[in-house]
Amino acid sequence: MRDHPDEVRADLQRFYGLNLDGLYSGECRPLHVAVLVAQLPAEARTVQVLSPAAQWSTTEHLLANAVDMLQLIWRAVLGKKAQKRLGKFVPIERPGDREKKRGRLAGALSMDLDEVKRRLALPRRG
Repeated sequence: MRDHPDEVRADLQRFYGLNLDGLYSGECRPLHVAVLVAQLPAEARTVQVLSPAAQWSTTEHLLANAVDMLQLIWRAVLGKKAQKRLGKFVPIERPGDREKKRGRLAGALSMDLDEVKRRLALPRRG
């Protein structure tokens, strides 16, 4: 709630008709607000900010999957010569794809070969 107060406020008003100012006047309790925020639907602004994949509905994800599958089937039917002309298959970009690619190695540790060997030689638990 601290990171995205505007989205939370708008979602509580939109989906539950709850004015967040009631939290400060004692009309509603913090636990009640927390429960409502946790149960926000996928189309809520808060959910979409926290999970980019939620920016698309299930229908939109299914349509993108269907188009990707049709492209793959079409390429299989055309054969290898046509596939070379078409170039590499590129699926439809989904919300959150760029963040996933960017963050894939973001948390990776950098270590030299000696450190890797040392860690691999450590006794295993189990």
